[in-house]
Amino acid sequence: MFNQFFEQRLGLSILKVRRLAHLLFLAFSMMVYNIVAITIANSLFLNKAGAESLPLFYVLIGLASIPCYALFSQIVDRYERTRILRYFLLLAIALAVGMRLLINLDSVAVYYIIFLVTFFEWDLQNHILLPSLLVDYLSSLEYKRYASLIAMIQGIGILIGGGLTSLLSVYLRPRDILLVLPVMFAIVIGQLLYLERSERPLDAINADSAVGIIEALKTFPELVKRYNIIFFLAFSSFLLVIICIITEFLCMSIYSQTFPSDQELTSFLGLLRSGNSIVQLIVLYCFTQPLLQRIGVARMNVVYPLVSLASFVGLLFNFTLKPAIVTNFNSDALYKAIHQPIYTLNYNAVPYEFVGRVRSLSDGFFYAFGLTLAGVILWISQSFLTLPQILWVGISLTVILLISRIFISNNYAPCLEMVLRSDGVNLDELSESLTQLPPESSSVVRELLDSDEYYTRLKALELAAGLGNPSQFLAPVQTFLPEADSSLRRAAVKLFSTKPDTETTYHFEQLLDSENSTMRAIALEVLIASQKFPTQEQIRSRLGDVSQEVRALASVAATQTGAIINPQVKTTCEQLWHSELDTTSGEAIVRVVSYISNPQLIPLLQEVLVH
Repeated sequence: MFNQFFEQRLGLSILKVRRLAHLLFLAFSMMVYNIVAITIANSLFLNKAGAESLPLFYVLIGLASIPCYALFSQIVDRYERTRILRYFLLLAIALAVGMRLLINLDSVAVYYIIFLVTFFEWDLQNHILLPSLLVDYLSSLEYKRYASLIAMIQGIGILIGGGLTSLLSVYLRPRDILLVLPVMFAIVIGQLLYLERSERPLDAINADSAVGIIEALKTFPELVKRYNIIFFLAFSSFLLVIICIITEFLCMSIYSQTFPSDQELTSFLGLLRSGNSIVQLIVLYCFTQPLLQRIGVARMNVVYPLVSLASFVGLLFNFTLKPAIVTNFNSDALYKAIHQPIYTLNYNAVPYEFVGRVRSLSDGFFYAFGLTLAGVILWISQSFLTLPQILWVGISLTVILLISRIFISNNYAPCLEMVLRSDGVNLDELSESLTQLPPESSSVVRELLDSDEYYTRLKALELAAGLGNPSQFLAPVQTFLPEADSSLRRAAVKLFSTKPDTETTYHFEQLLDSENSTMRAIALEVLIASQKFPTQEQIRSRLGDVSQEVRALASVAATQTGAIINPQVKTTCEQLWHSELDTTSGEAIVRVVSYISNPQLIPLLQEVLVH
């Protein structure tokens, strides 16, 4: 049932659907047990060690992160990811049982160990192991295409994991829920074994493809000189780590004061995780994606800092549970629904060959350094400042974040233009991930349209369709349109029929009288697709055209205007539809009927397909 659903919705072969389904269920299962584990560890730590111990925890995490991630990155790039994950989960089973036994010692150090181990399990699986495994079975284009679907499935996993944690906390003590984790780990091990037996990775592991942190640090200053946006991306990532840690510290302090019982706190945190998941899905699909299409990546960069400032101000005026929950939604749900998609799309303005090393610095070195620095700041601050005063530190850093995001917005278009002009640009990768080019990139797209390479022209037409004001591309496109094949024609029709301006419509109305039959056909197709139908006189004229394709297109236009009422026109159209149409004319009718999306044209489509 699921395979049939994905096959219909995604237009994939049954083999690809099966592979994608395996990966989606794996991502779902891993998120469920990770949410249960991190929620239990969080609850036990807050209840036994207290929120005042969080700064030391962040320092320890930060100091351990760099060597831990450096070592793990070397392992994950040398062996099969499914095998590594299986061994990792077997170790996690032993650790879960061991942590439950250690709790009997009733020592604060035990809860540090439980939280540290669980945090690294969560982070390594979600940021290294799972993405690496997905890349083994999905091409880079497939990974980008299904990124939102994977995020949705993981969001559902968070929802189920949070709900399951709350349910288990009703019947079991939080410490005893640790013994449920091995069962969940075993289920995922079974999924991995099934994946290994039924699917093969796309490529063999290449141990030399990874870029180390030391090498990335050496090349970082030179990259920043060439692409200014790289510095602000790294700085923004560094600031966000500190801001999120401060937010978590403040919220957890309020939660631990409100819920003194570990079972109440566990149940609350589980419900909070579920709530975050719901908010994340709603905001991602109802706000972020539509707004991205409307205003583009550059302008969206300031949205998350502004929302963060608003949540901090609300908490400042009412330092209680409800504003803390809202602030937590901002640092968790809105971080994933607004910040992460925009932050990822900003990397379109970084050359593809440098993205790996820049991200390894941002998500590795600067992330670890930010964790350590945030822990030190909080460790010092809690000795001299109250919680509301610490909130002012977060507000100040968020203002700096907003300024850095403004710089990213200003540098996005110039750096993207440099990427588009570079010889090594992969237009397939770029067009797949770009939601909308900034208007400043029009000149670069015109340069690509002037290229003699077929592939470059095709991708340039796709990029141009997102810029608006299509008349600016009439001159370069018209040079190759008369000899264009079906793929170029479809791309050109999409460009000039998507929100056409007056000049574009007038241009194609004039082309109806072109001496070139291909241009007359394209003109009709553009006008029909854009719902700017020719006059009845023009339709009657084109019904007598020497080109069968033009006559076929004119007959469809006649059905959408008053021209079909004319008995002579109706007879001409019916004779044409009942005649033996060539492949080009039949495909043209099918295309324009799909553009119009009028159910009344289904009989016409059936008539054409029969003949």
